[in-house]
Amino acid sequence: MSAKSTRPSGTCHLCGQICLLSKDHVPYKKAFNQETTISYTMVDWLERSATGQFQRKGYLQQGGVRYYAPCDKCNNDTGHWYGGEYITWSHAAVGILQQHCSDPDSLDKDPDPKWVRLIFKQVYPLRFLKAVTTLLFSVNSPEFRLSHPDLATFVLDKDRTGLPDRYKFYLSLFLGPISRYVGVAGKLDVNSGLMAHLTEFSYPPFSCLLTIDTPQFVQPCGVISGFADFRYDQRADIEIDVLVGFGRTPYPGDYRSQAAIDAGQADVPKSSPPE
Repeated sequence: MSAKSTRPSGTCHLCGQICLLSKDHVPYKKAFNQETTISYTMVDWLERSATGQFQRKGYLQQGGVRYYAPCDKCNNDTGHWYGGEYITWSHAAVGILQQHCSDPDSLDKDPDPKWVRLIFKQVYPLRFLKAVTTLLFSVNSPEFRLSHPDLATFVLDKDRTGLPDRYKFYLSLFLGPISRYVGVAGKLDVNSGLMAHLTEFSYPPFSCLLTIDTPQFVQPCGVISGFADFRYDQRADIEIDVLVGFGRTPYPGDYRSQAAIDAGQADVPKSSPPE
């Protein structure tokens, strides 16, 4: 007699099939996502004590951050098509951080934002962007696919290129210490009065953020939306200026150092990337 499956049934976040769901590492396991983590909700964060202590125990997860989101086929296909590229970029990014940001504690004590130029030689930009998109589907609910069928088709057809202008993808280097997973949420820019709609996962060494129907997001660099116009088998040399950010709050798009938070700075970078 075979053991009863402990996997939940549900709607695949990518194809919409009703089936047993598989666990999806976000980001991929070999992209340094293998450690034991403790997860807290936004409510847990808001209900912390005056000294910053959580009032409830978080959700303990061993072996990395994972979501029951895709069916077996979608998980296997997208992992095979795109996972290796995300892992390659992640390992290269760690080397860049070690070279340019060898003392994160000092950066955390500096209120001014830090920029780094990422240089990747002969990589597959489309595969990386599709990996990011795939992982964002796992962070969101199954209904995300219904609201954004263009994104689902973009992921499920490895040769599909191009995306509508309503989608803008951003990349930052990310030092933690708090990782962050945010389904589609609204974020008000108090200066302009505009509402940004965004979804994000931030786990060292990358923060990957998607805005939807938001013409101008607060982060002025690290735009990788153009990767959608490459072919699946097209290599390229990529140079892009990105922000080096921290995870000190649960708020999407907030990459301030502790010093910037203590100084009461807004979560909009006050300087531009290097020329």
